[in-house]
Amino acid sequence: MVIFKKILQTNTLELRDIEMPYANIEDARKSVLHLDLQYGEPCMWYDAIEYDLPTKKYLILAVGTGHYWGKCRDEDVLTRDMYIGTVLLDGGSLVLHYFLIEANNPNLD
Repeated sequence: MVIFKKILQTNTLELRDIEMPYANIEDARKSVLHLDLQYGEPCMWYDAIEYDLPTKKYLILAVGTGHYWGKCRDEDVLTRDMYIGTVLLDGGSLVLHYFLIEANNPNLD
């Protein structure tokens, strides 16, 4: 197993691309080991079986506590299944919840 680290965004309006060595979103979400601060920046650690596997693009979204991302076609844009973890910033005064989403999610159009 190889453990990777990705620095996460703090801008709640930004969808950030991430390349991960998983062919489906379920396996990509299961690979997430931990979210936390390192040197004051939110980071995600995830595992991979091998270092040089082909990658697929996914999206990471940060949502602040109390913020609602709305509905599209009468469905919530975000679901509990998409959630990968929470990070507390600025001594806990800013709480960001992170979601890992398919890059081609039609609800994000």
